[in-house]
Amino acid sequence: MPTRSLWSSPWLSSRSWTSSRAFSTSGRLQDRPRRRIVSALNPESLTPADYVDCVGANWVTLNFPGLKPGESGPTVVYSRQQGGRPNPFPDHTRGFIYYAPHPGLPPESASLRFRCTASHLPSSFESGYDLLTPEGVPWQTLGLQATVGYPLLRTQLLQEELITPEFVAKWGKLLGGRIYPARMLFALHQAFPVNFAKQLHVHLVCPHEAIPLHLQSIFDAKIPRTNNLACHPFTGSGLAHFEPSPTDPQLMHLRIDRIIEPVRALVPWIAENAAPREGELLQRFVRDGRSTSPWSLDLLTGRKNAMAMRKWMDGS
Repeated sequence: MPTRSLWSSPWLSSRSWTSSRAFSTSGRLQDRPRRRIVSALNPESLTPADYVDCVGANWVTLNFPGLKPGESGPTVVYSRQQGGRPNPFPDHTRGFIYYAPHPGLPPESASLRFRCTASHLPSSFESGYDLLTPEGVPWQTLGLQATVGYPLLRTQLLQEELITPEFVAKWGKLLGGRIYPARMLFALHQAFPVNFAKQLHVHLVCPHEAIPLHLQSIFDAKIPRTNNLACHPFTGSGLAHFEPSPTDPQLMHLRIDRIIEPVRALVPWIAENAAPREGELLQRFVRDGRSTSPWSLDLLTGRKNAMAMRKWMDGS
């Protein structure tokens, strides 16, 4: 099974809020004064004063030491609805916001996460668990995001030596703009969100670059008796990961780890066994729409996506 180090953005926003509180919250619950400054993001430096309660809040403003009067840090939300409206933080969102790398993944994967704990004592950190999104993936903001925006968060990470000036300069230049954490892959076994009615776009992160991978027709099917017209025959969403073929390591498959939004067929000529299934390899539909074979990417071809995947595997 793939690692649980999955990726989803907590929708970190640069929106500013004038506040003297360390954590400003707003939502279904009334704002509750929180005059404690969050002093640390390093799990080893946390204090009881860094404990926060986000239950019911639509957003949380992160304030750090050294802020000027009237200045507030970045704002995070739990998740957003389709129209952009934030969903409130769930009932168990009490604990510590922290920054750390993911076990078994490269340092570039380090992220800001929320550890739900049973008490305000830092000693409860180890027995806690990371907050998950509604899709079941970790709620987080990648450190890479702080290299292209969110200067107050970047300053805090630099002051705690959780990132270095070299890291900021390098990745700020390589990324050059907005990034999408849910689409940043750091390891072959890493699961990521997929929408079966859309194209698949991800970035494959190597030590020295982020390589775009655009699989435009991965969920397509050819329409019978047409001149190569294609459509997306299924709706739905899930989590998936790439894996090499057990018989040929130069062939890459896509395995569906979990179905999140139920799969529904949009066309009558697609066989039921062609639908994405939890725990199985993604199937590619042949022209008649009745038979299938596993989708694969041949890494030995000179095509752009094959070269991107091969370069990632060689460099990661």
